[in-house]
Amino acid sequence: MCGIAGYMSTDGAAPGDALLDAFDAALAHRGPDGSGRFKAGGFAMIQRRLAIIDLETGDQPLREPGGAALVANAEIYDYIEQREALAGVDFATKSDCEVPLHLYRRDGAGFAEGLRGMYAIALYDPASERLLLARDPFGIKPLYYLETAGGFAFASEPQALFAAGLAEPRIAPRARDAFLQLQFTPGRETIFEGVKRVLPGETLIVAKGRIVERLRRAALPEGGPEACGEAEAERRLDDPVADYAALPTYKLAAAASDLKVVLTGEGGDELFAGYGRYRRALKPWWRGGKAFRGRGVFDRLGVLRDEPVGWRDGIAAAEATEDRDGRSPLQVVQAVDCADWLPHDILIKIDRCLMAHGVEGRTPLLDPAVAAVAFRLPDGLKLRDGMGKWLLRHWLAERQPGAMPFSRKRGFTVPVADW
Repeated sequence: MCGIAGYMSTDGAAPGDALLDAFDAALAHRGPDGSGRFKAGGFAMIQRRLAIIDLETGDQPLREPGGAALVANAEIYDYIEQREALAGVDFATKSDCEVPLHLYRRDGAGFAEGLRGMYAIALYDPASERLLLARDPFGIKPLYYLETAGGFAFASEPQALFAAGLAEPRIAPRARDAFLQLQFTPGRETIFEGVKRVLPGETLIVAKGRIVERLRRAALPEGGPEACGEAEAERRLDDPVADYAALPTYKLAAAASDLKVVLTGEGGDELFAGYGRYRRALKPWWRGGKAFRGRGVFDRLGVLRDEPVGWRDGIAAAEATEDRDGRSPLQVVQAVDCADWLPHDILIKIDRCLMAHGVEGRTPLLDPAVAAVAFRLPDGLKLRDGMGKWLLRHWLAERQPGAMPFSRKRGFTVPVADW
């Protein structure tokens, strides 16, 4: 829905206008309705706006009486409730993005802890000379950063960092191998040397051009299943994902480009267990079971002379982190996908393909409040009769039977093999 970028020098030197101009031009497709910028000492940031809420007074950067300024690529779903809870605050706009500014003044670095929505936020406080970067817990909205000898930079897309001349797009060998095997790169590292992701749910605190603290907000609830009763791309993908569905997604976004906002179902398979690989991972080998992401694409094809090294390290790290007390084996594989596959493949694809046409895609299923219920459903309400998303399908059968929710799952298939 918007694009943001900024730079903080290590020596306090003010960033030049040429740098900000380069950021602005590189992210123009994300925000065709206007641009704004903020400067203070050795820090500066820009925003390109796709105007949806508060068309008259919602231009960014936004400021609050204490001097803090904010730019965001965000949609805060509960901003009306949050405004009502901030008693005594005199709001200057009707923008949903003004709320985090006042939450910062009240809660400090934990300002994003209670937000519901999708967001990548940059907030700068001139009094403390600190920059805070916050990303929503599922990683719906992208945010990247780069640390150089001269300073710290961030942007909604890696290509903006390259366009500003802050780095060269050099391929990182280990990330390349992971990409070839998994079709995406897991974890914090991107395929480009030095360019990293702000992780889903993470808040980075930056001072004097260096990260000084990291905070993390979980997307998924703790605990195991709860007991209950039955019931044509322009390589816009600068953080690449080898997902063939990117082509029809891009074409569909182009067809919908006369709209500003569309709803998408991202997160349904991950939270309600819709993927066939979940069922295969839970079966014993003698019943056709397969290890979860145990083989890479090129392992199956058998075309490489040398076996890639370390390509599965990111997935293994996520498995070790998400295999917690009380979680069922199904919950573990769901959580691993939510940690890597969802933010680093699916959500990158939907962000870039829609934003290439200035369209915002909202993801109502990716909400911590929804996850708190869906993730802790008994396994039998997710998988039943060889079918995933059982409870979601059952609900849809009652409310919208014409959707034929119990029909066989169909992906956004493209005839790659024939091509």
